[in-house]
Amino acid sequence: MLWRQNSRFTKKSTNHPRSSSGHPTHDGKILMIQTHLGDYKFPGGGVKNRERFEDALQREIQEETGFVHIQVKKRIGHVIERKLDQYVENTYFQMNSHYYLVELTNFDQVDQQLDNYELEQQFIPKWVSIDEAINQNELILTEPNYNGWVKRETEVLKLLRENYTKILAIQ
Repeated sequence: MLWRQNSRFTKKSTNHPRSSSGHPTHDGKILMIQTHLGDYKFPGGGVKNRERFEDALQREIQEETGFVHIQVKKRIGHVIERKLDQYVENTYFQMNSHYYLVELTNFDQVDQQLDNYELEQQFIPKWVSIDEAINQNELILTEPNYNGWVKRETEVLKLLRENYTKILAIQ
């Protein structure tokens, strides 16, 4: 992407973080993370260099929820967000988020291992219905301050609701 500044063209650089998210299901509910602002996000997070998406997802679900018996089944979607980076001048931020079907083979839990920002956000794993998560996130979106992932996660939740039967059939 080129843009004009001071009568010359300059190329903007792009940050390309990658994330992997999953949604374990149980008794008609999905496992989500609720934050101190009340919004819901899928458990998951950043993929480290040379780490497979599936391995990152297992690690992130264990860190964020404490569940340790995680089986990543199948990738069900990919979302690309692109916007101006709010932290790095003249740079785009492009988040590549991959979503997976996940099964918990056992409900044993250990203590969460949260990063500092996750502790600040007070991440709490909760089993909720898709509609409950959508309704809560839509309410949060009417507030002046909300987490940057809320729009993306709400749209993914809506797609999940619309295609839930088809998605479960591909397991």
